[in-house]
Amino acid sequence: MTARKKFISPRFKLNKDGVDYEFETAEEGGYVVRVPLYPSCISEGDTFEEALLNIEDALLGCLLTARDHKLPIPRLLKTVFATKSLNRLVLPRKISLNFSK
Repeated sequence: MTARKKFISPRFKLNKDGVDYEFETAEEGGYVVRVPLYPSCISEGDTFEEALLNIEDALLGCLLTARDHKLPIPRLLKTVFATKSLNRLVLPRKISLNFSK
């Protein structure tokens, strides 16, 4: 079992492929990231890049599970789900960061 990460500032948001992700730096290093449209989708990574890849993988897993169990999926995420390959994630062409306090 892994220890729960403690958060420190800064927090920031990223929008990639129309999906908002919320990042928070962890006290011991790395990042914890959430998907506001799918609150149960949380991941982490030692680097920003790793955290981003992990949350995209986690989101795809959440969406596949929701689909398989006929659970509701937010409309925006249905569109994102349709653009993702089931074997690999589509890499972004543009990433926009929104730093907030």
